[in-house]
Amino acid sequence: MRDTKQRDALRSVLEASNRPLSIKELYQKTQKRFASSNPGKSDMSLATIYRNLTPMLKEGSVRSVSGIGMPPCYCRQGLHLPEILYQADGSLFVEAPKGFVGGVSITIITGDIG
Repeated sequence: MRDTKQRDALRSVLEASNRPLSIKELYQKTQKRFASSNPGKSDMSLATIYRNLTPMLKEGSVRSVSGIGMPPCYCRQGLHLPEILYQADGSLFVEAPKGFVGGVSITIITGDIG
């Protein structure tokens, strides 16, 4: 997999995050990071995020985590996640976000198939 400026920006966002990010969050943060390090080239499509995320998932440097009835969120492979994550507004949080009321807490079990 060839490194590109877009992939570097995506990797940087994943490395800096302490929780799984939705595709919308990844898109917004990566686009902002890319624009700040590449003046005049601020436009990055959602398709670019997916195109770069797919090989990262296959090589194992990124993993996906899903909540109840929501699309997957993504995080770097080495990120330690507690047994309970909080789901609110389409995102997963390690700790209850400020103002969190009710909602659903979920247990996510990860592992391998041998």
